[in-house]
Amino acid sequence: MPDNVNHPPHYNNHPSGVECHTIAQHMSFNLGNALKYIWRCDEKLDAIEDLKKAKWYIDRELKKRDLKPVEAPTKPPKAEETYPLRMSIERLARGYMSTLDYLPQGESVWVPEDVYHSIYWDEPSYSHPNFALLLDEKMIKFTRLNK
Repeated sequence: MPDNVNHPPHYNNHPSGVECHTIAQHMSFNLGNALKYIWRCDEKLDAIEDLKKAKWYIDRELKKRDLKPVEAPTKPPKAEETYPLRMSIERLARGYMSTLDYLPQGESVWVPEDVYHSIYWDEPSYSHPNFALLLDEKMIKFTRLNK
């Protein structure tokens, strides 16, 4: 009887006999998922759907790589240096959360405390197992611990 949880039969139907997760586990999340959808697309009923899913992951990886690297400051910026007063808290919260989504492991970013405590901040997305938080004056330093 096939083990459809740990070793489904279609996982090693590739002519090489290799299971795609053996290779995908050494790639980034987005590239590994794209590889799996491409590798197995002809083993399923709708290859076009799987190829579209692979494209979706590739597009995410391209977007991630287009972002400029975040430099980790050694001390928190002064409040007047953090953001122009004209910019809305909602826009700031979304911008900082977007930065945190792509923050490399070990890197840090400072977030103004009022932005962090605003109604626009999505707390569950930036939970403590993934980030170390440090409060210094009116700024919170997020350091990526793991992805």
